[in-house]
Amino acid sequence: MQQESDTTQRLKMQIAKVNETRHAEMTKFGEKVTMLAEESSLQGNRDAETMARLSSEKDALELQLGQVTVERKSLLKKVEELGQMLGWCQAEAERNKHQLQRTNSLVAEHEKGRNEAFAQKEQIRQEAHALELQLEQLRSGSAAARTDVDKQLADALVRLGAAEQKALVAQQDLTSQKGESAALMGEIDSISKAFEEVNEQNTRLMEQLAAKEESSSRIMQERRKEVLTATLMRQEKERLEEQLAKSKELLDSKEQYRGALEQEVKGLKDSLGKREEERSKHQGYLEQWRQQYDEAKLREDQAKGQLKVVQDAEARAADREKSALGAAQSEEARVKRLMQERDALQRQLNHKRAAEGSGGGGGGGGSGGAELKEQLEYYRGIVKCPLCKTNEKNAVIIKCCHTFCRECIDHRLNLRNRKCPTCAVQIDFQSVRELYLTH
Repeated sequence: MQQESDTTQRLKMQIAKVNETRHAEMTKFGEKVTMLAEESSLQGNRDAETMARLSSEKDALELQLGQVTVERKSLLKKVEELGQMLGWCQAEAERNKHQLQRTNSLVAEHEKGRNEAFAQKEQIRQEAHALELQLEQLRSGSAAARTDVDKQLADALVRLGAAEQKALVAQQDLTSQKGESAALMGEIDSISKAFEEVNEQNTRLMEQLAAKEESSSRIMQERRKEVLTATLMRQEKERLEEQLAKSKELLDSKEQYRGALEQEVKGLKDSLGKREEERSKHQGYLEQWRQQYDEAKLREDQAKGQLKVVQDAEARAADREKSALGAAQSEEARVKRLMQERDALQRQLNHKRAAEGSGGGGGGGGSGGAELKEQLEYYRGIVKCPLCKTNEKNAVIIKCCHTFCRECIDHRLNLRNRKCPTCAVQIDFQSVRELYLTH
């Protein structure tokens, strides 16, 4: 009963430990799963926010890059237009330069013609003056000479008028050429100013284009960084998803383990219920045994009064045991003597048989041999074990001095049959001693 109660208590303690361990593991695992879920959720939210921010920044950068590209294209178009205008201005300046050179050459030629006309006019004027002088001289001379002089003077005046006309035309041409040259110079100045303005505008546009190129390069670098960051965030998200998948697998394994533990706990609870039923039955038995124990205690109290008598009886039994030991020793001596007598009778029997075999014996000898055989069988029965009828006696029970073979006594003791086969006295291994029939 005590062993059943101890077993039940151990089972209860084991179930309590299993429940505590399972509860602790499930609590720890639940906290870990909750923490991982929260971390995954927070990380997912952060990743979503980062991805949204990166996406918006990417869209803004793409929009800005598109604007920069459009502006760059417009600037390139303007640069191309300015290049074309610059080429046209350069061509126009070159054409105006050639035209100016031609105009200058024409002006030089006209000035040369005018100078020649002026020189011719001066020469004609000198000739006319000379003719006038001659005319004055001739006026005082003959009429024929005056006629020649008048002819020469008229001719000189005609040539002078033609020279003056030619000089006037040359002066007009020179004036017009100078006007054209001044107009060309003004146009060249305006073209030079426009060329300088175009160059300045081209320089500014090139600077703006360089700034836009630098901004575009910076935007592209930022976009590359954003793409790299997005890639890293995507990889981090994939790693977290793998970790979450592993956590889910671990959760599934824990759930399976939990199911197994619940099955085991259920089995233990069933076993505990059976144990409880048995314990209830044993409790009833225990109540009965307690009543019996109370009765036994009363009997014990009664037996305590008889203990001294029993002790005295034990003392007397010890004395009897000593006397029995002496009797056993005497029995051993008697058995030895009987063995010796058996040996003597065996020798006599052998001698008689030898004599009968030789033919010398009669009827009296046959009756003597039968008596010897009976005595021999008697002594053999005394020496043999009364249980197996085979082995010789080699053990004695010191409480009652009965003798048997060691094998039969050990066999009965091993089978918990601890009573003497002859007188049914209580025996044990300590109350059995060896019996030596031979020296």
